[in-house]
Amino acid sequence: MTTRWEAPSPGHWVRDPSWFGRRLPAVCCEIETLAVPRATEMAASALGLGIRRVDIAAVNTVLYTRVVPLQQSSTRALGHVQRLATRVSVDGRRRERAAAEVSAHTAAARSAVHHRLVALCDTWSIAGPLDPDADTAVAGCASSSDTQLTELCRRLFDRAVGATAANVIWSVYAAVDTSVPVVPFDARAHEQLRRALDELGGRLVARGSAHEAQHVFGLARREIKATILAGKGPGADALAARAGVFAEANRAAAPAFLGFDGHGIRTAGMPSSMAAITSQWLRTVDSDGIAGARAGAFAW
Repeated sequence: MTTRWEAPSPGHWVRDPSWFGRRLPAVCCEIETLAVPRATEMAASALGLGIRRVDIAAVNTVLYTRVVPLQQSSTRALGHVQRLATRVSVDGRRRERAAAEVSAHTAAARSAVHHRLVALCDTWSIAGPLDPDADTAVAGCASSSDTQLTELCRRLFDRAVGATAANVIWSVYAAVDTSVPVVPFDARAHEQLRRALDELGGRLVARGSAHEAQHVFGLARREIKATILAGKGPGADALAARAGVFAEANRAAAPAFLGFDGHGIRTAGMPSSMAAITSQWLRTVDSDGIAGARAGAFAW
């Protein structure tokens, strides 16, 4: 089988350099694809960026991102459309005010921006102790019942999605304000999920539902409960086939770019504050990815 590299949808897709070229198991790819678009849309709106969101997709276990502009238009007309949209749109005017606040150097302005970002992270249940019982539950998962273990895996998956989203929100901010440190909200959540899935994989092998314990990382969230409780979902051979695709993709050279729509993000027509912080964000993404500090924290 030859690994094929095709764009997941129209647009210009860039290999996400924040993982340093690493391939990710299916469950981790699912976490990223659920968290990143919504989180970047929330952060871009709160900070006044001239982008709609960042889409992310896994192609042969490699993550690719695509920046979605505020206005879909031809390259020639984009500046005019952007200026008009900002003047007549409530969202455009609000974004410009937010961008000006981010660009301001006053303590009050920076405090207001921090407040908005913390509020966004709160919506993902990250600002406070997300799950004070998670460490205890993970430590005792070997003695838990099948029902308890699979529910724990599902709960930890949701926690990892929320933690990843919070990390992305804060990373978007750190890209436009380099004095803000990137906080690895998601490292602990991912580690807890990995440990619980390790236990699940061992049980699948003992029951003949998997050939190797690490094949559990090829499961999707919706498959976890059905697989161990009712013997439904993919069997041992199907999981082995997924692992084979993962192994072949690891041997293949992933291209830096997939697809191209000829547009991209143009800042020429944006108001000055929005253009300034959007340009800075784009430069950071080009060099470090969406969240450049995150990859070293994971043991997937």
